[in-house]
Amino acid sequence: MTDAEIATGLSIAAKYEVATACVKPYSIEQATSALKGTGVYVCPVIGFPAGNSTTEVKVFEASKAVKAGGKEVDMVINVGKVLGGDWEYVQKEIQAVNDIVVSRGSILKVIFENDYLSNAEIVRLCQICSDVGVGFVKTSTGYGFVKQDNGMYNYQGANIIASQFDAGKFEGRSTDQGSWWSEDFR
Repeated sequence: MTDAEIATGLSIAAKYEVATACVKPYSIEQATSALKGTGVYVCPVIGFPAGNSTTEVKVFEASKAVKAGGKEVDMVINVGKVLGGDWEYVQKEIQAVNDIVVSRGSILKVIFENDYLSNAEIVRLCQICSDVGVGFVKTSTGYGFVKQDNGMYNYQGANIIASQFDAGKFEGRSTDQGSWWSEDFR
């Protein structure tokens, strides 16, 4: 995307008063300036879209993102570590990024990439995010789409996340259907 295309998207976000505009890290300042006074939050993405950055890089990116004006931060999990069962790594990474984001008054949203994950892995990630105190979880970046036999996206993962949420596990949730705070469901 060019800066002009980003500016157009930010203008649309302001016009329609969306909750959050997700941007690449290099455009945080542009977004913060363009959205000042609109009520639209700036949400930088880190480890995006594949989640393969090291924990240290994700923490650095998150720190810079919130200092530059990110009110929410989207972080993609390391799918390879999840698939390999390295839950200690996964939890430490989520905890480290959440700690830096929350310490600066912002909210972390963790993106799972459900199309690659089993139901058990999704449930385990939900539990980790709950234990860590993550603000939101999300089903996918949109880049990890795996076409199912019927040609459609597999929405089952969103249902698993929702059932974990309904059990009182999260402050908020975000799916491809939108975002809601838990107060909306009490």
